[in-house]
Amino acid sequence: MSVQPLRALLCTRISVLNDDTKDSPERQLELVTYEANNPKRGYVIVGHVEDLDVSASKYSPWERPELGPYFTEPDKIAQWDVLIFYRLDRFVRSVKDIADMLDWCKKNGKYLLSASEAHIDTTAENDMSEVFIYLATIFAQMEARTIAARISSARKRGRDHGRHVGGATPFGLRSVKHPDWGWSLEHDEYALLLLKIIDRVIEGDSRRSIVIELNEDQVPTSRDIDRRRQGKPMGSKKSGNTPHIWTTTTLTRILTSRYLLGDVTYQGEVVRAPDGMPIKRCEPFIDRAIWDRLQRALQQPDRAAKRKDASMLLRALYAECGRPYHYKKGGPRNTSDYYNCEGRPKGLCKCRTVRSDFIEPFMEKVVLRLVGSLPRMREEIDPGEDHTAELAEAEAELTELISFSTGMPEGKAKDIFRRQVESLSNRIARYEAMPTKPSVSRWVATGETYAEYWARLDHAGRNRFLRDSGVRAVVTWPASATPRDKSKPNVNVTVEGFLRMIGRATGSEAISRILGERLKTIVEAKSLSPAGAPTLEDMRARRQQPQLHS
Repeated sequence: MSVQPLRALLCTRISVLNDDTKDSPERQLELVTYEANNPKRGYVIVGHVEDLDVSASKYSPWERPELGPYFTEPDKIAQWDVLIFYRLDRFVRSVKDIADMLDWCKKNGKYLLSASEAHIDTTAENDMSEVFIYLATIFAQMEARTIAARISSARKRGRDHGRHVGGATPFGLRSVKHPDWGWSLEHDEYALLLLKIIDRVIEGDSRRSIVIELNEDQVPTSRDIDRRRQGKPMGSKKSGNTPHIWTTTTLTRILTSRYLLGDVTYQGEVVRAPDGMPIKRCEPFIDRAIWDRLQRALQQPDRAAKRKDASMLLRALYAECGRPYHYKKGGPRNTSDYYNCEGRPKGLCKCRTVRSDFIEPFMEKVVLRLVGSLPRMREEIDPGEDHTAELAEAEAELTELISFSTGMPEGKAKDIFRRQVESLSNRIARYEAMPTKPSVSRWVATGETYAEYWARLDHAGRNRFLRDSGVRAVVTWPASATPRDKSKPNVNVTVEGFLRMIGRATGSEAISRILGERLKTIVEAKSLSPAGAPTLEDMRARRQQPQLHS
């Protein structure tokens, strides 16, 4: 009876993919293939798995993208008998991992074989083989810890000097050789786009809309930019090299990162120099004043993404029952688009529909007659200068540091402690000496009139303008009007919030009052009722009543 040859699965791995040919994936594959084809063994090669840029210290064999399924998926487990790797540290670097792996192999009838270490071979069924495996793994684990400590120390030195210490390069930056040593960061070709995104968010644009545009324009994410600069295909191998897409989470993470100020951070904290000031990693994109405005904008609830069929009057036009009107496309029987009260389809009211070709031009006419000729103003906030937060942070650090001093013996540790206390005390004194200036709001001209601004807005932009300005309209119908009555409804336009904004922008409440009087003169037959129609408060109160409106 002939013995079936063992089926060999070839395994290669490298932590960092570079130009080093000593342990390159190609060199590893050459050696494991040679071992599998050794006539003395008579193996049949059934596959090859390759994990690139994967650390054996961080990921066990079960967790690796390519190798993992051959230990977790039954159909793949059944495909092989012996796993051949170039060297044991190319396979595992943890004593726990190798102990779990040996136990798993015994239970599943699998074998392990090193192509370059003759004593690492469980097919020989020699107890000493396991001993050698454990010893080799212990040394590999010790080496991994030594390497990790060395890398950690090198990265700390890099952070302390404002160098780029590896990892993903932030969006809008690229790494370049520093003239002294290491790598530094400089603005790249996407820096201008990042600044435009920051301006749009501060102006109130939806992050969701910005993300949609970035994906439509096929702007690569920072991960894909890094891969492209390294000569690798964008995306991941698992996704078939499909480029990564932008998400609101990705964008928000960028906009809240301190790298926009040029600061070095570690584990979420700003890295500071001995004098207490933040260490810089790159040229700042924005100053502290713009940073504060950006963070305030990000604290506001994000708007819905801009739709191509966005309604101009969403949440700006209300029915007499107090519910908002929603934009509807015209159907076969009614070719005109219209606004329908959200309660009507549910049987909650009998408010009539309003044709969009009547109400939208009407609202445009109201806005343009009211403020179209006025210069458009934009509010800018100077956050002033206030170091209260930095002072509180330094005082908290000093308090915590002093709490560790109890029972500290004299010596080197005490000297380090004294220097740290002195540094924090100097930082506190410096913050206390800095001037405090309150924040100031000012209005600046944008160089265009409201009519020009309105003309360049799309439906979504006009809707945002009306809602941000506090413009509201309530549609009512005469009590004598019948459903088939073609007369126009009464529209009560409320613009008090808008008028107050104009008054603040111009510095004159008199102008606000004049505009209020102007609104009262914009009256067309049964088209505008500046007074007498129900207010939104009346509508809300009426909405609580159970009866239907006729």
